[in-house]
Amino acid sequence: MSIEHYERLKARFDLFEKLAVAQVQAAAGEKRLTHSQVIKKLRQRLHGK
Repeated sequence: MSIEHYERLKARFDLFEKLAVAQVQAAAGEKRLTHSQVIKKLRQRLHGK
């Protein structure tokens, strides 16, 4: 297995792990942000506000 292939597999595994955590949080009723809220926060960080 090449290093590139391993890195792609690891990235995919990490993504699925994060999705699993998000699903558990959603099922538990934890507060989530909308797409608009996330983008707004990212823009604020990017522009230093």
